[in-house]
Formats: sequence, structure tokens, C-alpha cells
Amino acid sequence: MIGPAEIEAIARRTAELILAQRPPAAEKPWIGVDAKARQLGVSPSLIYRHPTDVGGVKIGDRWRFPPEPPTPPASTPPPQQPRKRRGSNNPPATPLLPIHR
Repeated sequence: MIGPAEIEAIARRTAELILAQRPPAAEKPWIGVDAKARQLGVSPSLIYRHPTDVGGVKIGDRWRFPPEPPTPPASTPPPQQPRKRRGSNNPPATPLLPIHR
């Protein structure tokens, strides 16, 4: 039969194993919309419109954000120049009607 001392030892060892498997707690807690807006110098409404762009995760009915500012992408593609429209140097296949004034 197992006595109280053995049960206590089993319970302590079980707790140790469970705690060893848990990931470490975050060093800094995640922040809300207002704090993220202040951090980035923008309005909270901009954060609400683009929450995932700044690393937001919806938890329940609230958005939470990592405490660090988002890092820009390693390489950004150069902006594309608008294409210039080219006029046709070829005369139309069908003759145009003359304009009478």
C-alpha cells in the first residue's frame, strides 16, 4: 500500500515534469491597441484598420500586439514606374471619316 509520503513524492515529481515542459513565460506582456498606436505614433483607428500588419493577434474580442515595434521586411521591391502609353505610328486599317465643321 502507498502511504502519504509516497503520494507526496509522486505529486511533487509530476509537478516538476509538467513545469519543465511548459514554455517560458514571455518577458514582456503583449500590449493593447492604444499602447501600440502610441508606440508607432499613429491613431488607434489606423491600428484597428491594419492590426495584422503590425503583428496583432485577436484574443477573444480584443487585439493584442507584441511589445516590440515591427521590423521592416529585409528587402523591399523597388516601386514600379507607371507605364507610358505609346501612340500608334501605323495608320488605321480602316480610313477615318472626315470631320466637317
